[in-house]
Amino acid sequence: MSVKVRFGTRDDIDALVEVNCSDVQEWYHFTSKGRGDKASYDELSTIERTMHGGPWMDSKALAKYWGDIEKLGIITLVAELEGKVVGHLDVIVSDELPLERFLYLDVLMVHRDHRRKGVATALIRKAEKIAKEKGAKFMMVEPEQYEGPSGL
Repeated sequence: MSVKVRFGTRDDIDALVEVNCSDVQEWYHFTSKGRGDKASYDELSTIERTMHGGPWMDSKALAKYWGDIEKLGIITLVAELEGKVVGHLDVIVSDELPLERFLYLDVLMVHRDHRRKGVATALIRKAEKIAKEKGAKFMMVEPEQYEGPSGL
């Protein structure tokens, strides 16, 4: 089984939401006081879903955010196994003094059922090719404090 990496489109929105939602084991309502009662995904509003991980957690929110992705020139890479979207990586080409041109690796996610199959590696290799094509001197990643089950 080889991983195919391609550029993402608006047609991938529902599949990308499925990938990101695969990492949530319990859903919660949110109130002005913070996290509330447990709920099913379908019981949550768009805003409550995005509270679990941003616009990637709700198709409506991601469709709206996709316009920003396009305006900002963010490149969404999508990974497929046997024709099914199983992961994604957002990359941003940046020119900043004194760093010069570099590629920033932003959101990286692999569906929980497809981890340890080379999906993230394939996405990063594609990002490396883009970096070379764009004349980037290096790639940068800034991990958050909690990076999920991967433990990175």
